[in-house]
Amino acid sequence: MSALDSTAGLAVSAVLMLIPLVPISALTTYILNQRRGQQTQPVKMARIFLLIALPVSGMGFTLAAVGPAILARGRSRLGSQAMLAIEYTSIISSFLTIAAGIVTTLAVYLSGISVLYLVLGRQKWWKFLRVDALCGGAILLILDIAWFIRTLVIYQTSDSDGFPMFWLIVLVDATLCLLAAGVVGTAIYAAPKLKRRTDLAFGNLSALLLSASFLWLLRCTYVLALDLKGMLGIWGDVEASAQRIISPILDFWVSTTVLGLVTGILCRPMWSDAAAMPNPGLEQQTGYYYPPQSQYAYQQDPQMYQQHPQMHQQHPQMHQQHPQMHQQYHPQQPAMYQQQASEQSRGPVLTDRW
Repeated sequence: MSALDSTAGLAVSAVLMLIPLVPISALTTYILNQRRGQQTQPVKMARIFLLIALPVSGMGFTLAAVGPAILARGRSRLGSQAMLAIEYTSIISSFLTIAAGIVTTLAVYLSGISVLYLVLGRQKWWKFLRVDALCGGAILLILDIAWFIRTLVIYQTSDSDGFPMFWLIVLVDATLCLLAAGVVGTAIYAAPKLKRRTDLAFGNLSALLLSASFLWLLRCTYVLALDLKGMLGIWGDVEASAQRIISPILDFWVSTTVLGLVTGILCRPMWSDAAAMPNPGLEQQTGYYYPPQSQYAYQQDPQMYQQHPQMHQQHPQMHQQHPQMHQQYHPQQPAMYQQQASEQSRGPVLTDRW
């Protein structure tokens, strides 16, 4: 028996799996206690997925540590029922860890979309990518649930015939790798363009997104390699023992680091700034206001009164005899005067910031 398979090695593996629970608890408390203003839809969705990923990851990490912690007490003391309980716990922890990976990928993906909108400002792409994230995440979660149910059935009935459901997990992990690679490309593309916007202080936003996406790509690639080796059955004794120590670091620790980086991205006050992230579909509407004719006309075009004073003094009786005609007719003129005066005083108006 190698040192990694000994009681001390299993105990170290369990401790490494439980260490990320401390930062996960701190991140959850920080996000829940943070005050935030009105934010746009992708940022809200990313925060929701982040809040889901944190507790799900914590539960998955805790259940994953149960098996090594029990085995560290000695296999000889365990009966068949205890070993079966460990297997069930391992299956549930795998299901929760995969689900947490999917939700974390969605949080990273939507964070990249939000940063991309700062660069492009194209609402149509924005909405399409949001819908794509929701649909893709739902499909991946369905595959994870299908694998979980099928695996439980196999353990209960000892029937392994049929479609090898482990391929579903490989498909999920491969998809997560592609999405993470896409966010890495988005971060590289957006980094130089964010520097051109001098109206907002982005700070290290591009560096945080690039670090989070790169680390998440590293984690997804490692998990995919583990799944392929496990499915093909090419594990050696030394490799199987070493991964007890390596997996908690490259999987659980890296996942927690990515969650912390995404928290740093999404908890910035900049996302509540309407100048940075205007809400799509909410356009500012302006209308014409019609104040009383005599006061408004003199304020808007005093030269007309100075050049033609007789025009307003020749027929004072007409206004006294027909006040209704005066009120009904003259409101048509201020719109013209208001539009001309506002255009001359304001200059060109940009209705779309982007």
